[in-house]
Amino acid sequence: MLRWVDEPVARPRDVLVDFPLKLYLARRLGSARAAALVARQRAVFTAYLQQLEHATAPCGEDAAFMALVREGRIARTRAVLDWLDRCDIAISDQHSAVS
Repeated sequence: MLRWVDEPVARPRDVLVDFPLKLYLARRLGSARAAALVARQRAVFTAYLQQLEHATAPCGEDAAFMALVREGRIARTRAVLDWLDRCDIAISDQHSAVS
């Protein structure tokens, strides 16, 4: 079970359910473990964002629609990264309050 807790999620939609549960459990096991999970998760989504931003622009009949879909993915991924920053701050604040 600890391996599952320590593994970041692979897809942005998993941030809605799986990651908060992992973060809760990691936090209960220690703030260092929770901070490490957030760092690993940030690395996964930073790489994903770079992939999205450097993807070849779609062409063809559905190019405009596919560009909108890509923009939505980019926006959601950036929002997740912003939220992970807030998680990191909250974990640091909690650690400081306990120390």
